[in-house]
Formats: sequence, structure tokens, C-alpha cells
Amino acid sequence: MIKYLLHTQDVLSSEIESHESYGISVFSDDLHICTIHDITDNKSDIILLIKKINDFKLDPCHLSQVVEDYLYDLSVD
Repeated sequence: MIKYLLHTQDVLSSEIESHESYGISVFSDDLHICTIHDITDNKSDIILLIKKINDFKLDPCHLSQVVEDYLYDLSVD
């Protein structure tokens, strides 16, 4: 079964400052398939996106397009 989970990492935004950034990790029966890093710094939005992806049982081959659409929607708001 494919499962999408929140991926959290600290990103260095300058030599002395860092912030948390969120991405999506993909697992198939507890085997890590891939991770898309540093999608957003908005944790609540990415959690909602991951919930939708899991609810729709998205095939991993479509994940990059979903992330592109998500980022495009952010840029036009």
C-alpha cells in the first residue's frame, strides 16, 4: 500500500539563520520510495495536501505534477 507522509527538515536560509521546511515522503509497505524536499514552510497546508493525496490514493508517478500544481496555485494567489 502506498502511503504519503510529512517530511520535515531544517533549511539554512543564510549563514546564521535556518527554518523548518516541509515536503512529502512516499512509502510502499514501509519501503521508502522517494521524498520531495522543501515544498513549503506552511505545515498546515502541506498536511492538508498530504491528506488529499492519501484519500485519493494517488499513484506516486503523479506526485511531482500534484506538487507543481500546488506551487503554481500558491504563486497566483
